[in-house]
Amino acid sequence: MRIRTLTYVALGAALMAVTAPLTVPLGPVPLTLQTLMVPLVVGLLDRRSGMGAVLVYILMGAVGLPVFAGFTGGLSHLVGPTGGYLVGLILFPLFLGGSVQQSRSVMVIGARNLGAGLLQLFVGAVWLHVVAGSALGVGIVPFLMPLLVKALVATMGTAMVAPVLRQTGLLL
Repeated sequence: MRIRTLTYVALGAALMAVTAPLTVPLGPVPLTLQTLMVPLVVGLLDRRSGMGAVLVYILMGAVGLPVFAGFTGGLSHLVGPTGGYLVGLILFPLFLGGSVQQSRSVMVIGARNLGAGLLQLFVGAVWLHVVAGSALGVGIVPFLMPLLVKALVATMGTAMVAPVLRQTGLLL
């Protein structure tokens, strides 16, 4: 990897880490700004760099840095009831990574963003159901409207920032 790529991966992980601890309690799973930052970061990076940023973020939390919701960290958060939402973040680079390199269509980027967000919610809700016995709806329904808003904001943010990065030669 080149230095520029490593810098983008580190910056992306840092942005995720800064936004995740800010929470709004919604039952057993808090609402965080992390799920806004992940698609913004991943949407601007290529698939490999986006995956690197997400994995570095998850690794930072797994080793105990307080980068998860509510300024928490540790492996217990990855295997606990809400761990599926963190593991589900890996879906964003798979579905959204490289979008601005492949398409300039806001509709394509938006559809990928929404699809990744819905899959992440589903993985998290199933995990919550298996680990804590919660109804699947508890892990999905409260997050649908915030997901739509975040997907819209992330898509528009990506669509506005990508041309600037492309023009200056900073887009990976």
